[in-house]
Amino acid sequence: MQQLLFNLCNAPCLGPVENAFAVAEEFLAPFAAVTRSPGRLIAAVPGTGEPVLLEAHLDEVGFTVTHVHPNGFLTVAPVGSVDSRILAGTPVTVLGQRPVPGVFTSVPPHLSSGSKVAGFNDLKIDIGKAGASLVRPGDFAVFCAPAAALAGSCVTAKALDNRSGVAAVLLAAQKAAAQKGGRPVTVLLTNGEELGCRGAKTGGFALLGKVGCAVSVDVSFGNFPGCEPEHTAVLGTGAMVGVSPVLSGKVTASLKRLAKQNNIPFTLEVMGSNTSTNADVLSVTGGGMAAGLVSIPLRNMHTPCEVINLNDLAAVANLLAHFCKEGC
Repeated sequence: MQQLLFNLCNAPCLGPVENAFAVAEEFLAPFAAVTRSPGRLIAAVPGTGEPVLLEAHLDEVGFTVTHVHPNGFLTVAPVGSVDSRILAGTPVTVLGQRPVPGVFTSVPPHLSSGSKVAGFNDLKIDIGKAGASLVRPGDFAVFCAPAAALAGSCVTAKALDNRSGVAAVLLAAQKAAAQKGGRPVTVLLTNGEELGCRGAKTGGFALLGKVGCAVSVDVSFGNFPGCEPEHTAVLGTGAMVGVSPVLSGKVTASLKRLAKQNNIPFTLEVMGSNTSTNADVLSVTGGGMAAGLVSIPLRNMHTPCEVINLNDLAAVANLLAHFCKEGC
């Protein structure tokens, strides 16, 4: 499980760069029929009865180069929501003619006046003068932060949002393929969630009439000092089952029932409106799908050092595997 997750996180997936899709396809190929299209991967696991859909997005936040300075500095714009406060001194990989290492830089505090936090207009990526010929406007950059194990069952990496959700879906599909009497399972892995759930819109449309109920798998906010407990889940307490007016009550009830019946740890994540995940899109694609949401608690979202507990990932994968067998 950990190695699969690390392989996914270490592979970039931004814009046309879909290296993480290749990792997922290699894992799925022994037990599922895989189809690749621009911006999505669909895999079919055989079974009997009405198919269920497991969906997760593979893309990550990052940056696009807007200007290349001859001295080796790059002006960039964020792709997705990135907090500029964490960027100064952060290593990145620029996906140019070949991967080019770089680091975010700004005017040092010794030479600046006041205590203004550097915004994107104040930041540049420094790749060195010799690297300028390898990069063009429109190229992408991603955080450079190899995945690593922390104490206990926690791990840190870039792109755990949402490669941890992808890993849970892949492991659940593997379990579903090995169990007898399960339903057919369709896996949908998408690109573009960080830019308005684009992949789920096209992927969901492609699957209209081919699946029954669906579960989107994503991450949500893990506990951290200063955060209100009602807005977070403690890492290590299991799956977060989404409850929202836009989600299917039937799917949500099934997820809660299966977790209780199989002693799978979980908490409820209650939202008063949209979930800001691909589940929102799937629920209104075409005639709409009965969609549920399961999330993995995560700290430091949209940074190069996101943190999850592997026990939570395992709980989500286990819950999804039971859902694949029984449906909603």
